[in-house]
Amino acid sequence: MSSKDARWRDVQYALRHLYEPDTLRKSSLAALVGLQADGDVGLGLRHLLCDAIRDMRPDDDIPPGTRPWRDYQILFHRYVRGCTQLEVADQVGLSVRHLRREEQRAIQSLACRLAESGGRAEGQAGTVFAANVSMATHATVEAEIAWLSTLSAEEPSDLSAVLEAALETVTPLAAQRGVCIAQSGENVAHPVAVNPVVARQALIVVLAVAIRSAESGGIQVCVVCQERDVEVSLAIGMQGEALPTLSPEDAERLDLVRCLLKPCGGKVIAGYERGALVLTTAFPTLERTPVLAIEDNADTVRLLDRFLANTRFSLYSASGIDQALSLALSIAPQAIILDVVMPQVDGWESLQRLRHHPATQAVPVLVCTILPEEELALSLGAAAYVHKPFTREELVRVLDRLVAQKA
Repeated sequence: MSSKDARWRDVQYALRHLYEPDTLRKSSLAALVGLQADGDVGLGLRHLLCDAIRDMRPDDDIPPGTRPWRDYQILFHRYVRGCTQLEVADQVGLSVRHLRREEQRAIQSLACRLAESGGRAEGQAGTVFAANVSMATHATVEAEIAWLSTLSAEEPSDLSAVLEAALETVTPLAAQRGVCIAQSGENVAHPVAVNPVVARQALIVVLAVAIRSAESGGIQVCVVCQERDVEVSLAIGMQGEALPTLSPEDAERLDLVRCLLKPCGGKVIAGYERGALVLTTAFPTLERTPVLAIEDNADTVRLLDRFLANTRFSLYSASGIDQALSLALSIAPQAIILDVVMPQVDGWESLQRLRHHPATQAVPVLVCTILPEEELALSLGAAAYVHKPFTREELVRVLDRLVAQKA
């Protein structure tokens, strides 16, 4: 195997275990980039890789859809945000099979960038790459929490998917300790206002605490939707009459999770109910923002629905302007997505009617069309223009901007 192939495989392995510090600590890449054994090697390598991915973001004058943008979007969503391949495929408009090929190319690009930034002067100190490593290895727990707290809650979590991933992560620990985990409660379709990375790490820590406290007993996982939040409760029972207890170390771990969730309004509560220790992690629900799509193509409506799933936007659709104006009176949309090429009344005439109707005249309109007529759309009163085809990230970014400007 060539050194280039080995480097790519080292980077790929580290990315797949990005939030597993013990595994990162033992990875070949950690030694390759010179992380010192006296620092927090796992945390240092994670910061280094995340910073390298963020540095891949192209300048705004680079056209969307080009390879630099695709490489950045795939790596950022897949590894920094922790999305599944299916979620990333939807976001960038690819099939999962095509995404896998593109992901390999993106990882190769990242490996080359890492080599260029730190590998030119092997053995020499003082490079930018080495400086970044040195800073990362001395990061404190507070710095780690601060970094996680900066992850935007505008990127909400599908709590069902996050919980499933967290349970899969702790399964080996539960098996090792002889702890049985059972699930009950609701299948939560409502997104929560917590970044997926933060939500997953919080649940993993709380689950690990529960497993250690169960001592060969059982854990019942229950998900309940409340008015303002979604609660994941872990009822911990033990074999025998003694009540399960938290060790001082696990109590400190829960305090760290509280610090992690505090910026987004989440919380962790420990208490006893009916002879069981119950750990409840509450995640605030995301207030949904209604968006109206005026689109006659059913396939496009389904695509928009997938793109806006698990975001703060709730999609409503109408096939024409008359239906749209009637629907706007009941849902009070905060933004309107408008197609142009439609039968009977086209998008240009629809846009003018939207600008003069009392229910929609103050609502920002995003024109999405295959026609390269941005200047015309803006002159007729559109607030923004996106050329088809567009990515999920592009759509959500524009809607975020329009809703913020309206507020």
